Amino acid sequence: MSASASRDEAVLPGRAGRREPGPGRGIGLVWVETALAAAAFAALCAVVLSVAPQLGVEPDDSAYRASIVAMTQGDFLTLSTAQAETLARKLGDNPAAPPNQWVELPGGRTISEKDPGYPFLAAPFQALGNIRWAPLFYGALACLGLFAGARRWLGRFGGVAAVGLYCSSGAALLFAWRDYMPTFTGASLIAAGSGILLWALLATEASPRRRTWAGLAGFAAIEIATFVRYTDIVILGCAVVAVIVAWQRRGARLSLRTLCWWLASVVVFGASVAIFDDLVYGGPLSSGYRFATGPSQVTFGLGAIGPNLRYLPAHLIQAMPMLVLGLAALA
Repeated sequence: MSASASRDEAVLPGRAGRREPGPGRGIGLVWVETALAAAAFAALCAVVLSVAPQLGVEPDDSAYRASIVAMTQGDFLTLSTAQAETLARKLGDNPAAPPNQWVELPGGRTISEKDPGYPFLAAPFQALGNIRWAPLFYGALACLGLFAGARRWLGRFGGVAAVGLYCSSGAALLFAWRDYMPTFTGASLIAAGSGILLWALLATEASPRRRTWAGLAGFAAIEIATFVRYTDIVILGCAVVAVIVAWQRRGARLSLRTLCWWLASVVVFGASVAIFDDLVYGGPLSSGYRFATGPSQVTFGLGAIGPNLRYLPAHLIQAMPMLVLGLAALA
């Protein structure tokens, strides 16, 4: 036995008597983990599809449904008064007025108050007659991203744990069957993007090109989620800060070129949304809520940050008690 081998055994006791798993065993474990993650997602699908479709749970369902149905008919974004009344009659809303939560623009046409992203994602499923599969499709993307990122970060069965926790969470079981609501879809896109981005940051042995494309895919998922619900820009901002910190610490061995590509995608997305809002809603920072009237009017401003920071943490902990354990683990 060589001297170097003796030193290795002294530093790592028991190494000489322990057999490392061979390639075949490693591949077998991957398949086992994949099967378990797929089973968790299949269980979620079974639970969701066992619930009969329900409309009108809250006004938002009807508002999004009107946008999605209008798109399948070739009417994008705005409708004339006659089109709005026809659509309202078809959906069972007030036949003498626009559909629920649609408002009139200064030019006389009507538009939904809601952020416009989700109807673009759900309209293809509505056109195919399978709207129930819309949230589950994006849930599958979430499971793929979480599996890849968590397995890379936590090791064996880390991906299975992440997928299992996501599919069994109360929020998923509450919103995944709401076909016309964007909540589960937006959360799934964030989960998918975060997982893929985590893999791209940790896969230091992968080629720069592969990491660049994976990170772009991760950012694209989070950007689409932001287009679905504009408040998700907070998540996008956290992702930007995370990759910049990882690049500065150099532990991730992230090249400046890759970082620039990722940040460029965020800049392009922000510019695209600003142009879209300016053309559709009349201002780069406007939305359909700008035209809403009455006590339900929603406004956005820096003055809302303070109250949100005071009230939201308590509500989040009440809704998701596991958040306490998550914060403890992070500490």
